[in-house]
Amino acid sequence: MGKRHQLLGSLSYILAHNRDGSRTTQINRRHRLLQTLKQLYEDGYQLNHVKQMKTKHLYHLVQRWQAEQKSAGTIKNRLSDLRWLLKKLDKASIMPSNTKLGAKKRVYASGQDKSFALKPVDLNKMTDPAMRLSLQGQQLFGLRLEESLKLQPYLADRGHCLYLKGSWTKGGRERVIPIINDAQRQWLKDCQALIRSKDSSLIPDHQRYEVYRRQFIYQCRLAGIHHRHGLRHDYAQQRYQALTGWTCPAKGGLTRDKMTSAQRESDYQARLIISQELGHVRTQITKIYLS
Repeated sequence: MGKRHQLLGSLSYILAHNRDGSRTTQINRRHRLLQTLKQLYEDGYQLNHVKQMKTKHLYHLVQRWQAEQKSAGTIKNRLSDLRWLLKKLDKASIMPSNTKLGAKKRVYASGQDKSFALKPVDLNKMTDPAMRLSLQGQQLFGLRLEESLKLQPYLADRGHCLYLKGSWTKGGRERVIPIINDAQRQWLKDCQALIRSKDSSLIPDHQRYEVYRRQFIYQCRLAGIHHRHGLRHDYAQQRYQALTGWTCPAKGGLTRDKMTSAQRESDYQARLIISQELGHVRTQITKIYLS
């Protein structure tokens, strides 16, 4: 067995024994780490095992990615994967901060309204009732695609809020989203009425998640629905208006420089709540949704 195969094999072993996060998170992490190790090997660092990685390799990778003009977000994601891997190897101490590595901070684009609201004609094109409900859940609760498919309606129903189990979410972070209107409550009742058992999700019992996810995306394309992430934008913008009493900047509302000190505080608190409900850890990301 060549060194390249040994190196990639050592990574596969670690991944197989450390299944942190959702299925999608694991798949993306595996793909990015395999590509990273292949790049190291191509550049002359012919390691036998991932545990042989050193700080110099990390600096080299960042320099390569910057030379390839990879975005700050792409580099940050790859470094997060490496940080996860080194932690599993008990070598977290060799990983400098992103700043020391020379990785630029991610810039969140703002100013453009990317919201998308479903219309009856859109939903009517989705002939599968479970897929239709998953799509609605993305707008009514700001759910990610994976969350809207894996959600188990009976387990998620906590009366006053929707509970999301860690295995359904990005990064494995469980969270709750308040149920504040009749449309949300009716959606949850419709989901519960559709599934066969209290332990079921909106994915048919005989289907694997990866296969069903592809089918869902295909059906959305057939229905002419191409901007599903805009549904999360719509949720964020509706919540912002409900929490503050005014329209968000992306919709032409007050920008921070025109707010009073009291309005700025309301703006901050609203963004904090929305960030948590969407499953983000930083309020800065709300710029994407609200400007």
